[in-house]
Order: sequence, then C-alpha cells, then structure tokens
Amino acid sequence: AQEGLAAEPVQATELVEEGWSAPELVVFPGLEDAVLQRVTWVSEDETVCLVTVKMDVDPPWVGVARRSNAAGQWGEVEPIEGVGGQSRDAVYLTGSRTKLVFASDRGGRDRDDIFLFDPDVETGPLPLQPEICTFGNEWNPRTGPENELFFCREDRQLLYQGGQVRALRLPGSHRTVFTQAAPTADGKWVFFCIPRYRPLSFDENIYVAPVGEDWSLGNPVPVDDWRP
Repeated sequence: AQEGLAAEPVQATELVEEGWSAPELVVFPGLEDAVLQRVTWVSEDETVCLVTVKMDVDPPWVGVARRSNAAGQWGEVEPIEGVGGQSRDAVYLTGSRTKLVFASDRGGRDRDDIFLFDPDVETGPLPLQPEICTFGNEWNPRTGPENELFFCREDRQLLYQGGQVRALRLPGSHRTVFTQAAPTADGKWVFFCIPRYRPLSFDENIYVAPVGEDWSLGNPVPVDDWRP
C-alpha cells in the first residue's frame, strides 16, 4: 500500500501472483474536504491504520481508523487522545498499540522533530534524545521489527539502532538520495522513495531493496518490478 500526499487521494494496491493490482481509493468517512491524508499501515491484516489529517487552515493531527476485515469499509478516523495537534506521520512502537512516535513542529519549532507518546507518561509527548532531534528537520519516523527507528533528516535517510544514528546507503560509490524508508514486518525488505527532479515537476518513485547484515541494503528495484 502507498501513502497519500498533500492534495492527492490515498490509494492502495496489493501484490498478487500476476503483479500489482489496480490502485483503489482508500476512503475515510468525513474527510472528503481534507487537504492532507497520509496513512501509516500498522496491522498485517489491514484492519487498523494511523492517519495524518489536515483540514483547511487547522494544524494536522493524528488519528486511528479501524475496519472489521481487509475487504470492509473504514470507520471514521478517531483522534488519539493525548497526542494533540501539530502532529503527523505517527507509527506505533513495535509490539505496541498505545506507544507511538510522530513528527511535529510544536513548541515554537521552525522545523520538525520526532516525539514519543506514551499514554502512561503524564507530561505528554516528549521529543526524542539529541542524537535524533537536532537542529535539522527530522521527519517520517518508521519502526523496524526490533524497534529500530528509521527517520529522515532533511534529505538523508537515517537509522537509529543500538543507541547510534547512522545513514542508510544504497550500493555504489556515490550517495543516492532516498527518503521515507519503511521496512517490512520481517525486516527482509525496505520500501523507500527516490526523487526525480524535472523542469517544473517533482516526482518520487517507489523502490524496494533487500536487507542484509546490520541493515545493509542491496540493489534497489522499482516497485513495479519487485517480487519477493
């Protein structure tokens, strides 16, 4: 499934034996006038997802949507109590359905940092440690199977693992710019976006790469051609 971008509808597709199915709209009741919807899939049976919502001039917020089965209709997106506004791109910590990380520019920030929300902490969401939250713009947090934290700082894809932050790199002698890495649940593959700059146009293509030892990445494959 893919993520919706600003002013674009959210669409989903499924990899079947013949290839990727035709994309279908993902519809959430009451969000027909939303100017932003971004989905984070957090359930393998596709019955729960987190959604970033922005309506008109209001700040974005994060909610949860549910449905009875993978073929059913989504229910309304319910705001997550305690997270508040100015939040986007949330994802649960691995193995949890209450603790999550998200990006936000709250607190008078002029850029995004990554916050942790734990409903058992009375102080509310707090920014992550200085190794992660710097003077740069940190965004698009995602979690791996062992609670590795994938996130972007400006145009660099980073990984926080074992108490250290390091860059994820694709094979080659020169750095390939890619962002928005999202690992599969088993950690064997990573989906990500590679930007393509053209005159008067900004395009992002989706690729997939195999994961080796210590999250080393193999050669990227366009998502249309990928078969696990």
